[in-house]
Amino acid sequence: MKKFLKIIKWLTITIFTLIVLSILYFRFSRFSDKMIYQMNGIDYIEFKSELNYEEFYFDVDNDVKLHGVLFKPDSVTSIGTIFHYSGKGMHLMSSVQESYKPLLKKGFQVFCFERRNFGKSN
Repeated sequence: MKKFLKIIKWLTITIFTLIVLSILYFRFSRFSDKMIYQMNGIDYIEFKSELNYEEFYFDVDNDVKLHGVLFKPDSVTSIGTIFHYSGKGMHLMSSVQESYKPLLKKGFQVFCFERRNFGKSN
């Protein structure tokens, strides 16, 4: 009976460990990117905005550039810069720009970038 309980104990620990490792793999690997992150309906080639902005490209790796945009207030001086990573399927041409307007009106700059293989990042 003790041997049977020992086997059940180790079998339970093994199954639990495999489940946790599987969840971690699917959560943190690039395997699930296409399932989770979507373009919210539009693909764009040229970035356009009614807000005052400046575009940046950052070399991250061989043939990998991240696209970032610095939204600037209409006033001459800014009081600070807020870094925002939109993530979860939001790209810079989506409605995320609307959420920056109150910050820009208060004098803040907002810098936002798109992750790899998303929007204008590659």
